[in-house]
Amino acid sequence: MEKYFKGKTKIVYPESKDKLRLEFRDTVLGQDGRPDSGGNQVVGYEKGKGRYAMQLCGYFFNLLDSPGVNTHYIDSLPESKSILVERADVFGQGLEFICRRKAAGSFLRRYGDYIKEFQNLNYLVEITIKDDKKGDPVINDDTLEELGIISPEDLKRAKKITEKVAGIINGDLKKKGLELIDIKVEFGKKKKKLMVIDTMNCDNMRVWDAESEVFLGHKKLYKILMGESRT
Repeated sequence: MEKYFKGKTKIVYPESKDKLRLEFRDTVLGQDGRPDSGGNQVVGYEKGKGRYAMQLCGYFFNLLDSPGVNTHYIDSLPESKSILVERADVFGQGLEFICRRKAAGSFLRRYGDYIKEFQNLNYLVEITIKDDKKGDPVINDDTLEELGIISPEDLKRAKKITEKVAGIINGDLKKKGLELIDIKVEFGKKKKKLMVIDTMNCDNMRVWDAESEVFLGHKKLYKILMGESRT
């Protein structure tokens, strides 16, 4: 089958006019050679990571199946480490809505003189343009409107949905003694319907385990969510 797009963490294949298949790779994202879900560089490989990434997508997209949150997720395809999704039109070259519950990652690197690590941010939403070469620059609401990348109505809705997604996921994680630190949400539009797209796993969220005082990777997070031991 002809490859549609090969990204850092997944390969996108066309399945039909209206559907895509996202196949997950064993690549690990990071920054400056260190693993970091907020990074834009491939810093290594972890055998089996792609399968856990796929399983987490199924878990979280099913969790988000609630009023007010539409997603492009259709089904998981375990035999190919893939998920089947609806096609949707992105805004511009793609926007990332980052909901920050606590200060970490790039936010801390930018504003460390004003805030301490893990300080509460009360579901702060930042928006970045997807552009690896430019380091996914932050963009504000006025600039988005001036450039015509997204309408004010869709922007307002997307920010509210981003907060809701973060709240739903954090609420579920708390049941396992975990905490969502931040999450990156992407949106597409199909027939005027705004949908959460792309992935839902440790490549787009930071999950903190206070018991072990570490950010969790795909394998460890999936096992905890499935009720398995932390060790």
